[in-house]
Amino acid sequence: MNENLSRLTVQITKHQHRLLKYHAKPGTSISSIVRQALQAYFAEAEDALKEKYFEAIEYEEYEKYMAAQQAAGIKEEPIVADASSIF
Repeated sequence: MNENLSRLTVQITKHQHRLLKYHAKPGTSISSIVRQALQAYFAEAEDALKEKYFEAIEYEEYEKYMAAQQAAGIKEEPIVADASSIF
């Protein structure tokens, strides 16, 4: 057995167990399916955390930019669409 692996006991539903047994094939054990599912779950969770982190950094950079603009006396006027310019 690979020494990098740890033994873990978990309880799953009968339906989940049947699904695991159905998808387990020669060369693909139930354990490997569970490991792959855990890896995918944590990769997705990590990607979501990275996205939130980068959004926070971008917002922080935007706030710094706006503070610098205000300190320089540059007031940014909001852009308002004027329907009269269409006609």
